[in-house]
Amino acid sequence: MPFTTAPDGVRIHYAVEGTGPPLILLHGFTGSHRDWWSFGLVDALRDDFQLIMLDARGHGASEKPHEPGSYGLDIAAFDVVAVLDDLGIRQANYYGYSFGGIIGWALGKYAPDRFASLIIGGAQPYPPPAGISTRFGEMFDYLGQGMERYIEWSESRVGPWPPEFRERGLKNDPQALQSFMRAQPMPDTDGIRFDDALDGMTMPVLLVSGDDDERYAGKRAEQAAAQLARGRYVEIPDANHFKLYIRGDLVLPFIVSFLNEQTRS
Repeated sequence: MPFTTAPDGVRIHYAVEGTGPPLILLHGFTGSHRDWWSFGLVDALRDDFQLIMLDARGHGASEKPHEPGSYGLDIAAFDVVAVLDDLGIRQANYYGYSFGGIIGWALGKYAPDRFASLIIGGAQPYPPPAGISTRFGEMFDYLGQGMERYIEWSESRVGPWPPEFRERGLKNDPQALQSFMRAQPMPDTDGIRFDDALDGMTMPVLLVSGDDDERYAGKRAEQAAAQLARGRYVEIPDANHFKLYIRGDLVLPFIVSFLNEQTRS
């Protein structure tokens, strides 16, 4: 399994599959690079793109520090850049969902020259809406009770996790995930935001949201698309935040169409 070493010495695992223009794929919170096989994106894209799939630090086979200082979103962005450097790739396309979408915004701020295009799913760049503080606190507390309890809590809200995804989720290190959460700005102090980076993001950007995802994307993502120089927003019907992640078939047509436009231009 290939690894590279981030600037702070943390080892980052990644996998490469397929041939063609490079496309980084970055998973959601508690996920791993194996999600892209489970959710159908690898089989659908490998013939046309070189897929580069990271395990974000604290996830999968990457190292899992327990110090909150190891988990800034700028650090996560430069982990992605470190993988590109390890492969000798100057510029790539990017698709990240939810947590991976937030890192997409971070890449647009900290390393915009390294990306020919960005696809950001289930994430928006503005201050979070009301109610996120409570959700954030619940996530943290249930992680403190172990992954089994955390997953039970999540399933009570979003429905059953697919079996392979659940099995991988149980292998997470909850202390590392809590350290990531501790490192982020709290929602009641403006939270994670990247709206100050929008003017500098001149690459094509596709923002994707389910029609039932106002908590994490929705109208705020649509607003960001209008503010970006080359932004586009797609709302996918009959999809909430979780469903749009685990149902790759719902988002794939939009990913393929958008990427084909970029590779033809």
